[in-house]
Amino acid sequence: MWLVIFIYVFSSLFCLPLFSQVAIETKSGERLICVVDSTGIDKIFLTKLQDNSKITFEKTSIKNVKPLRVKIINSNGFEYNGTLKKYNDSSLVLSTQDFGELTINRKDIISMDLKNDFEKTGYPMLGIAVLTPGGINLILGYHFTSVGLRFQAGYLPLPFGKMWGLQGNLLYNFQKSESFENNISISFGQLNIPIEKGYSVWEGTVWENADWTYGAICYDLNTSGFFLEVGLSVGEGYFTNPQFLLQLGYVYRFID
Repeated sequence: MWLVIFIYVFSSLFCLPLFSQVAIETKSGERLICVVDSTGIDKIFLTKLQDNSKITFEKTSIKNVKPLRVKIINSNGFEYNGTLKKYNDSSLVLSTQDFGELTINRKDIISMDLKNDFEKTGYPMLGIAVLTPGGINLILGYHFTSVGLRFQAGYLPLPFGKMWGLQGNLLYNFQKSESFENNISISFGQLNIPIEKGYSVWEGTVWENADWTYGAICYDLNTSGFFLEVGLSVGEGYFTNPQFLLQLGYVYRFID
């Protein structure tokens, strides 16, 4: 039972959903725009959009697979940007950053433009999160093709003191799409938090500042802006090793 749960969670986090139209780059340098027909254990079966011919690749021969981004304008004048996950004769499913998955009727579509993201090198991110390292944290970062940098600075005034912290992350991206991204990272940071030292008859509860300077291994995911980061840190200061790190918040990725 636990093995089934583990496989389900692992596949949900680390396996890309099957997108319908993709740009494929092989290790030999070939670039193709294709429709994914099906995937096997070691092969992927495709239809080339250029001439509708069938083609099969060994997964080990593929350097990069990116879902094609599409811009759709419907009959009401609304514009949607996302990645095309699947389609049929009557509708299509679009994965978007702002609205999640949308099902759009083909009869409501005025225009649809595909975008090849092979030339797109990166995008900035901006957000806010709570908990480590500084209580309420401002997040700034930039993602390149497969690596990125993220910085967090936080401050939280409390009745019995103040919490503050700084953290920097060197990111490696597992996968990203219009609405989803997850990374692992090496991070370094420092936090300061007031803790209860004891009780004095004259002064009541006595508080002191606890420092923690650390390095950590972290995992984060961003789904439609919702941001979660968990990590395990070791360092020096008031606390014992290891210490758990946690952030929850909203981070917007400036993809367009």
